[in-house]
Amino acid sequence: MDEQKIIDNFKSEGYQKIYIWDAEPGEIDEEHQHDFDTCLIILKGKINITSLIDAVVTNTAHQAGAHIFIEKNNPHSAKVGPDGCRYLVAEKH
Repeated sequence: MDEQKIIDNFKSEGYQKIYIWDAEPGEIDEEHQHDFDTCLIILKGKINITSLIDAVVTNTAHQAGAHIFIEKNNPHSAKVGPDGCRYLVAEKH
């Protein structure tokens, strides 16, 4: 996966803050929400995201190649797989 091409694509879609995050194995991100839209692309490893969409709780495991969109003000949490997870984060403020 060409990280620079992905970054350029997000910039063309109006995302202002774009960065790579390396999460530790088993890392837990407790439930929270953002006041901006976020898109994640999993580059390596696995992450499980739990979110509330239209009053329904979803719990989905994602692996390399997955694109995850988290709408602003949507409560969500995450748990990283046993081998860690590297992902690209794009934020639209």
